[in-house]
Amino acid sequence: MEAQLEEALNSAWVSRDVLDTWLCRLPYDVYKKNVQGVTVRFLTADVVYKVGRVHAVSPQQGDGTLIVDAGLGANEVVLPKNVSNSLFKKNEVRTWLATPISKSKGLIDKLKATAENIKEIKERIGSSKKERITDTPPGSARGVSSSARPHTVAAPTKTNLATTAKPASTNNPKLFPRALIIAADGYPSGHVPVSEIVNKALSKNGSSSMDLTGLSASASFSPLGRGVMPSLGVFSVSAEGSTTADIVSMLERESQGVCGAEKWIRDLMQICVDSWKGNDVAKDFGTRIMHLCSEAQRVLQQEPIALKVSSPICVFGDIHGNFADLYYFMQKLLVFGEISYTGTGFLFLGDYVDRGVYGLECTVYLLCLKLLAPKQVFLLRGNHESPEVNGDIKQYGELSFKHECQSKFPAREGEQVWETINKVFQCLPVVAVIDGKIFCAHGGIPRYEGGDDDRLQILQSSTFPRFATIQVQPSVAAQEAPFVQACRRMVEDLTWSDPADRSAPVDSNGFGHNPRGVGLKTFGSKAVDQFLDSNGFTHIFRAHQEKSSGLRICDNARVITIFSTSDYIGHQNGAGVVFVGHGSIRLVIKEAAG
Repeated sequence: MEAQLEEALNSAWVSRDVLDTWLCRLPYDVYKKNVQGVTVRFLTADVVYKVGRVHAVSPQQGDGTLIVDAGLGANEVVLPKNVSNSLFKKNEVRTWLATPISKSKGLIDKLKATAENIKEIKERIGSSKKERITDTPPGSARGVSSSARPHTVAAPTKTNLATTAKPASTNNPKLFPRALIIAADGYPSGHVPVSEIVNKALSKNGSSSMDLTGLSASASFSPLGRGVMPSLGVFSVSAEGSTTADIVSMLERESQGVCGAEKWIRDLMQICVDSWKGNDVAKDFGTRIMHLCSEAQRVLQQEPIALKVSSPICVFGDIHGNFADLYYFMQKLLVFGEISYTGTGFLFLGDYVDRGVYGLECTVYLLCLKLLAPKQVFLLRGNHESPEVNGDIKQYGELSFKHECQSKFPAREGEQVWETINKVFQCLPVVAVIDGKIFCAHGGIPRYEGGDDDRLQILQSSTFPRFATIQVQPSVAAQEAPFVQACRRMVEDLTWSDPADRSAPVDSNGFGHNPRGVGLKTFGSKAVDQFLDSNGFTHIFRAHQEKSSGLRICDNARVITIFSTSDYIGHQNGAGVVFVGHGSIRLVIKEAAG
């Protein structure tokens, strides 16, 4: 009997992700009805996991909050975000089986009926997705509700950030002549030319023209806003004697070339998603990547080695070929799954490849985003964005980026893809400063050896070289000019250094030996103090080290380590992203499974 009860309990189980999908896709009344009777594993206020059966949805709130019976009556109030994605543990099931609810008459039949209902709902939702997905432009994200409920992330925390507010942009809004149609269930269902909407409006009015009162005599038009495509400039439209339909048609004619020009980028993004999902990819995937790299190099070479960026902005740490987490975060953060509708910038701190099986897809996806929005997406170089590291098959084996490229393409083509992407990596900046206050690099701060502190001046030099390889043999470095040697050391520090342990020895300037390798540095509290004070910074954002929750705050909350890939090489760690905006720093954590 106990075994039957346990089996029935598991059959009626739903995860947090399933609940989130139902909450997004089902009418709320239907959601409330269908969750009754399902079994969940949830985190209590005492920070322990329990097993329970959903009694009802809380009538006081409209966010899907559950009333759960964990065996002692319907008295547990459970937020959807506190429902676990992991199946019940043995000891939790045994505890549940010892409660009065497990002895209730007909419970097994009720659980089996609930399981059949769950199966039917999943099939219905899965079928509706398949019907609509063909209408979605390649690269568009799905599953973002209008309220973008972050049920799978922990509650954000807040750190004060003393910074001067940036003046609002004086640019006028740009008209994009295609409307994103949102279905009744809140999901994007495709783009439609504005002319269709106008024509429908005209036909409903029974008129061939509309009132143009209040329409500006000139219309600024840039269909991609911050996009990479060539600017069409500003052209004038005379309001006198023109109908709204005439003006819209003119806008669309002007934009046709540009709208088509970005299609290949979105197609490439969709190929990355297909590859991650295990679907067949286009045979010319390698050729498309080569073309992407050529375009990306052109854009990246126009950027300085040290970027100045503005909030609001989301900052990512190491990704290491974890496309699942990258795609998860972007689905949540992109408004309607579209970079062009999202008012937030994105800064990635490097280490896109190695130690994960989708380094290629992650890199290609991010470069596509960079091309679609070059003034909104910023990619820094990490220590793995260099061929002496990502080409080290002896060190990383099958999880080496070079091995990944060789395994996904014929031998020579795989080698070409790897070499071409590394040429793009060579163009990446190594530093970004947010709002003039937050210093961002992959590893840490450059070393200081006394005298005038000219580290930032060197970084801002127009002659700062972009190194094909970050680390070279000492005999090779010795032949370089002194300025080049200083720049190479600086790039090494920016991509390889770590915060020093409290007990580790440091020199008089606060820097110590890094066990990662000969010549590499750590930086202690004194080094942080001196660097922040002399440059007017408040914080240092870095990546480079795995953290159990995806984030770590140290040195009196001045140094924040960001790690944006969960389950890193099987370690069951969480993943983190930092949001900077509105005078604050907010930490967003995707918790580890279980």
